[in-house]
Amino acid sequence: MYVTNIQRFSLDDGPGIRTTVFLAGCNMRCLWCHNPENLKTVITRCDKDLNGYAVEIKNSRNISLQEIMETVLKDIKFYNKTGGGITISGGEPVCQIEELEQILKISKEAGISTAIETALNYDYLNLERLFSKLDLIIADCKAVTESIHIKCTGVSNKKILDNVKRLSDEHRRLWIRIPVVPDVNITFDEMKCIGDFLADKNVEIIELLPYHKMGISKYKIWGMEYMLDGVEVPSKSYMKACCDILRRTCKNVIWQEEKG
Repeated sequence: MYVTNIQRFSLDDGPGIRTTVFLAGCNMRCLWCHNPENLKTVITRCDKDLNGYAVEIKNSRNISLQEIMETVLKDIKFYNKTGGGITISGGEPVCQIEELEQILKISKEAGISTAIETALNYDYLNLERLFSKLDLIIADCKAVTESIHIKCTGVSNKKILDNVKRLSDEHRRLWIRIPVVPDVNITFDEMKCIGDFLADKNVEIIELLPYHKMGISKYKIWGMEYMLDGVEVPSKSYMKACCDILRRTCKNVIWQEEKG
């Protein structure tokens, strides 16, 4: 399983205290991606060690499921106390569907609650493979208007929106996250479109995530071009306005400023 990072004591990747496993590989190219090292299964770059010798640095390691679970199981008492568990993130974890299915199965057998963070850009049958092993789906909704979605991610959102609808119809436990990049993927008009789409969906939580610049330095490290130079983070008033728009039609809308 190609893993870029395993983060213990995560508080932002589902309920309770969690261990988040970040997988390499993604089938979208979001302009604002803050984990560009996760876009491909293997990325390499050259550097020099302390003696000036060339060394090759990789973005990910091919780690066995057993080794991953050894780390995950260290904190099982915290999962049990807080309602936490394991979250598989990315990149897009479903790009490694075989391994993803196995680690979710092993986790469930160990009594650990499971979640994935996903963009839902794939056929629904991939989700059907996971349902018996999966407690929570945390899915992105980056835009409802297809032209905006293509501009910002490089792909259509038809499968994504259909998957959200089907998950809702089947009453799967679902959280939706909306990245807010002003005048890139989100305007007030687009936020209204998102609210109209989600209004009749069975979604436990809808969370707005304000754009940030914390991942920009990674692009230089991995020799990639960052496409949003000059774009500013949304103000608190902008985030509140977006939140108010969603709350006209949707329940359980939150954003980070209010989580505390």
